[in-house]
Amino acid sequence: MKSVTIPVDGMACDSCAARIGRSLVGIDGVLDVDVRFETKRAVIQYDGRKLEPKHLAAAIRGLGFKAGPVPEATP
Repeated sequence: MKSVTIPVDGMACDSCAARIGRSLVGIDGVLDVDVRFETKRAVIQYDGRKLEPKHLAAAIRGLGFKAGPVPEATP
């Protein structure tokens, strides 16, 4: 399992954060998601054999939000 924190811009409320979380958790290989409107970040636990952080950022952008630079994943 790996973890990545992705900055997210464009969230207007907690409902936006919940929408992002529901979408990400539905992706095969995503194990856990914590999206916070207050910090404007998504912390995602995922299977590194199935996904890369760039795929997660693309999913966030696909919802109409801006995903910040994708840092390296941590083990």
